[in-house]
Amino acid sequence: MMYNLYNLNEDDTFNNNLNEMYVTSLKRTKLERKSSVVDHRMGLRMQLTAFLNATLGIILLIIALCTDHWCGRESDMLTIYEGLWTKCTDHHHEGGRPKFCTKLEGTFGHDQYNYYPVLVFLFLACFVHLISFVMSIVLLCQRQNMKLEKALAIVQFIVLLLTVVGLVFYVITYDDNYYGLKWSCALGWGSTLCFLAALVFLLIDIDRQNKTADNN
Repeated sequence: MMYNLYNLNEDDTFNNNLNEMYVTSLKRTKLERKSSVVDHRMGLRMQLTAFLNATLGIILLIIALCTDHWCGRESDMLTIYEGLWTKCTDHHHEGGRPKFCTKLEGTFGHDQYNYYPVLVFLFLACFVHLISFVMSIVLLCQRQNMKLEKALAIVQFIVLLLTVVGLVFYVITYDDNYYGLKWSCALGWGSTLCFLAALVFLLIDIDRQNKTADNN
């Protein structure tokens, strides 16, 4: 009789241990699932933020390329401003020639060929950004793809580098003795900040995924 009671107690203890292990396993599974969901949402937010910053950057760069206020000069008599393509003059005095624009030519120390390297670098940046745009869409659809995200970060760095080189070349090329920089150039530099922000968010997300993989 005592032996049967002892066996029953052992069975109860064993069953209790099994139940505790099962409950612990369920809790652990729920925590892992919750952690996985949170991790996925965090990664998606990082990637989406990077995508939006890069998109804003290319919009600013395109606006800068299409406008004529890269540099200029104002006086009581007239306003002169120019972009990468044309130069415009606006006379303020009565009876003066109305506003007119011409193709950028060699006046006031400027030569249209001086800006060709600027255009080459900035158009290359736009083309490479088109590649990064497609990669970003694929990455957002695939959710987690470490190799693709690393490749995207490299492409985004190339976009940033090309844009900075093009803008620096413009700054050292334009005639700063006669002109001052205007808002079109400022938009170009604003695009570099957006590209930089996109790159930073991608690098943060890559680092986060590496740490998550190491912990697992």
